[in-house]
Amino acid sequence: PTVSTIEIGVSGAATLLLDDGTSIKNGDLTISAGSALDITTSGATLDGVTVTGTNATLSVAASTIEVGTTTTTGTVLTLDDGTTITNGNLIIDSGNTLEIDKGTASLPAGAPDATLDGVSVTNSGTIQIDSSAMLTLEGGATLNGGTIDDTGKLSVTSSSEIENATIDGTGDLTVTGGTLTLSKVTLDSVTLAGSFTNADTLTIDHTVTLNGATLNGGTIDDTGTLSVTSSSEIENATIDGTG
Repeated sequence: PTVSTIEIGVSGAATLLLDDGTSIKNGDLTISAGSALDITTSGATLDGVTVTGTNATLSVAASTIEVGTTTTTGTVLTLDDGTTITNGNLIIDSGNTLEIDKGTASLPAGAPDATLDGVSVTNSGTIQIDSSAMLTLEGGATLNGGTIDDTGKLSVTSSSEIENATIDGTGDLTVTGGTLTLSKVTLDSVTLAGSFTNADTLTIDHTVTLNGATLNGGTIDDTGTLSVTSSSEIENATIDGTG
């Protein structure tokens, strides 16, 4: 059967508003240049949806998904059952949340519950990865700001970046392809595996575990406990602090 499609901004910039617990299940959602998907009030769910946004160029503006507004709080956009967002901008306003949920679909073993592929995320609120759920970053995705409450697994399958953020929640941060660049990041009670580049200062708060991880560069401000459970490496770095 033909996949159903929702298109935002086919003939010009347009906005689709989802609120009050609206759910879109399966199919494709396309957001054209300069157009937006706005999530307000109690929020919405994208369940197994393939979302394709638009990156900015010299001639067109990027597409935007915005969770909440700059004057309201309590909005939650839930991604589950293999939802993928590719390209465009994703804004999470202060006091609002992007939630990654396990969902009810029978996904293949190891498949993520949600993927951000080449998306530029400006996070002034919270990205919440639920227990047993997995969020994958790929395609040069960038997460800037806010808190990543990782109680499940944050997986990186190709080089991406997290900057100006706190990652906590006792979950896993695992790089299986490429390198994850960290810039002005605080790690609090997470487990690292794979290849990481520290662009400036990486702060260790409470216990951070290295499980087959490589940290390269920058300063590690260890104010907590840095624990090693499997062969790992720290290179070209300065370690200081009171931890």
